[in-house]
Amino acid sequence: MLLLLLLAAGPQAVPQRSQNDLSTYLTVVAEYRRGYRDAALREIRGWRPGEIGAAVQALRLEGQRMHSVIVGPGKTIRVPARIDGPIVEATALMHVEAGLLEVQSLRLAVAQSQLEAAARLVEWSRDLRTQRLALLAKLRGTPNSTAEVERALTIDLKIEARDFYVALGAATLSLGAFEMALPFAEKARDGAPLDPEALLVTACVKESLALQERARTHEDKARRLRDEAEALFRETVVAEPMGAEAHLHLGNVLIADGRPREAEPALQRAVELTPSNEQLYLASLFLGRAAELEGSSNDAAAFYRRALDAWPPSQAARLALARALESSAGLSAARALVVASLADSGDAAREPDPWWSYPFGPKGLATAAIERLWQTVLGRSFAR
Repeated sequence: MLLLLLLAAGPQAVPQRSQNDLSTYLTVVAEYRRGYRDAALREIRGWRPGEIGAAVQALRLEGQRMHSVIVGPGKTIRVPARIDGPIVEATALMHVEAGLLEVQSLRLAVAQSQLEAAARLVEWSRDLRTQRLALLAKLRGTPNSTAEVERALTIDLKIEARDFYVALGAATLSLGAFEMALPFAEKARDGAPLDPEALLVTACVKESLALQERARTHEDKARRLRDEAEALFRETVVAEPMGAEAHLHLGNVLIADGRPREAEPALQRAVELTPSNEQLYLASLFLGRAAELEGSSNDAAAFYRRALDAWPPSQAARLALARALESSAGLSAARALVVASLADSGDAAREPDPWWSYPFGPKGLATAAIERLWQTVLGRSFAR
C-alpha cells in the first residue's frame, strides 16, 4: 500500500544540500582546535572536494584583502588583512587527520583531496609569511612603520616544511598507500637533502614500491626503484652512521637485488647498532636469507635460530629455519618446525610478526613524526 502511494505521488524532489562556505569552514576548524575533533572530522569528511577547494581558496583570498591602518594624524596606508597563522595550521592538520582516516577507509581519491588541501595551506602560509616579512622590512624605519602595521603583517607559523612532509610521507607509508606517500617523502627530502629522517622515509617508500612492483611482475620498475632506494639508504648511512634502520633496509634491498655478499656487512652493522629485539630479529632473518642465497644452509640455520631467539613467535623465522634444515639435514629435521608453525597459526593472540609490517616503514617513525606536528601546533597528542 505504501509503495502504491509513493508511485501515485510521482518523483520526489531531492532536497539540495546547502553549499558550505568560509564561515562554516572556520567554524569547523574552531571545533577541531578546541578538541571536538570527532565532530569536526565527521563534518569535514562530508564535504565535497570542490567545497574544500573553494574554502581553501576563500581563505587565500582573505590573505589578499587590503584594509586601511592609521599611521599618523590624518594619514593611513593600505596593508593586507591580518592572517592568524595558528588557525591556518590547525586547518591543515585537520585535513591531514581527515585524509589519513580516508586512507584507512580505502577512499584514496577522497584522501588525496584532503591531504592536498593540507599541503596547499602549509605552502601558501609559508609563501605569504615570506612576502609579508619582505614588505615589513621595507616599512621598518619609515613613518609608515607602526605597531599596528607590524601586527597586521606578522604571521606566526610553527610548522616546518620538513616536519610536515616527513609526517605525511611516513604516515601514508605506514598505511600502505605507497604511491601517495612518494611525493610527500620527496618534498621532505628536497627541502632537507641532508636530513637523515627525510632520506630514510623516501628510501623506505621507494623500497616498498619496489616490492609492490615485483609482486606485479614489473621487474624493470622494481629494479629501478631498488636502485634509487639503495642510493638513498647509502646517503642515510652517511648522514647518520649510527642509525640501525638504514643499515637494515640497505641490506635487505641488496638481497632483493641478488647481492647477498654485499648485504652482509650492512646487516652485521645493523646487528651491532640495533636497539631493539625487532631489529635484531629482522637483521638475523635477512642474514639467514643472504647465507641461503650463497648456498650455506648451516650458516642460514644459525641466523634463523638467532632470529627466533629474538622473536620467538615468528612464523617467518621458523619456516625459514625448517627450509634450511631440510636442505642440510633432510625432511625429518624440518617437520617438527612446520607442524609447530601450523599449530601456532590459529593463535589470534600471538604478537604480530615484524616481518609482515616491514614494508610499511620503520616502527614508530610515523607516530613520532605525527606527534611532533600535533604537539607543536595544537599542544596535544594526535587523535585527542
